[in-house]
Amino acid sequence: MYQKEIEAMIKAAREAEKIIMEIYATDFAVEIKSDDSPVTAADKGADAIIREVLGKAFPTYGFLTEESRDTKKRLSKRDVFIVDPVDGTKEFVNRNGEFCTNIALAHDHEIVAGVINVQPRIPSITPRKGKGPIASIQMEASIRSMSLIEKRISAASCPEASSFQKRSLS
Repeated sequence: MYQKEIEAMIKAAREAEKIIMEIYATDFAVEIKSDDSPVTAADKGADAIIREVLGKAFPTYGFLTEESRDTKKRLSKRDVFIVDPVDGTKEFVNRNGEFCTNIALAHDHEIVAGVINVQPRIPSITPRKGKGPIASIQMEASIRSMSLIEKRISAASCPEASSFQKRSLS
């Protein structure tokens, strides 16, 4: 269930990662939003590519993203992608490597699937309702990094966080 959506979310997260890491390697500018939080070209570019990839694959689904205007049109949709293109922008700006891309799918206002792509050095996590997370080990993860993943999964209310299943997403 939701396999097509999960595959599209993974594709979108990987496309976004390319933009994020390209900008991470530059002397990027930092803007301050009205809520006093930072935003960069990485946030905006990743948001745009995620919306493009998922919008083409699922044109009838709605979006709620951190970097795009919320029109409330999404409230009439049964399926809505919820996106934080660079979760941890402060960490991105501080260049400590502790940031990720979060994409979730809500069906009838309930989260049913999600992808957490942690750049640049730890696994991507794909929790699915009732199925537990699937970890794609992209690089060798440190104990500290795994702890970060468990915190992020717990924050997403994924009770199966301790039972990772490894799966290659390539």
